[in-house]
Amino acid sequence: MQSLPATLNDTSAIKPLPTTVVIRKIPTSVRQQDLLKFLDSFCAENNLMQEGGQCLLAAKFHSMQKRPMRRQSSDVEINYVHIPLSKKGAHKGFAVINFTKLKGAMIFNALLHERQVEMGPQRRAFVCKVAFAEKQIDGLEAEFGSTLATLQKPMLFNPPCNGAKGGCRPP
Repeated sequence: MQSLPATLNDTSAIKPLPTTVVIRKIPTSVRQQDLLKFLDSFCAENNLMQEGGQCLLAAKFHSMQKRPMRRQSSDVEINYVHIPLSKKGAHKGFAVINFTKLKGAMIFNALLHERQVEMGPQRRAFVCKVAFAEKQIDGLEAEFGSTLATLQKPMLFNPPCNGAKGGCRPP
């Protein structure tokens, strides 16, 4: 039996699929609870699939008239949320979110990038900027995991937050 060439045995060059996204342009009036509530709703909405596998939020963009048949899915789950704060305690206007599957991150990116979203106590509308993060979850834990203040620490969800009962709540 032949062995693989050394270059194929080297797994250090293999990059994991991107599941971590950054959402930017979050107004400072939006609190952690507001973002978690929004993410919980997003997961719930997109885990209720219509017949044929198209998510309900996407169906709204295409103004489908037929009422969808729903079934529960777990393609959109979040296991990590971090909202970095400044030294003064205000958030910096962005959040880092990790989905458990590439599909969840892709749905989030496709449906929210450059789209208007309402979030926060005044339901203020803003246009989201969503992109895949340069550092995926392993690098993020190393970078943000050492913050001192409890409010600045990343929130890890185990089991993942998927919009089912219980919702996304700070651990």
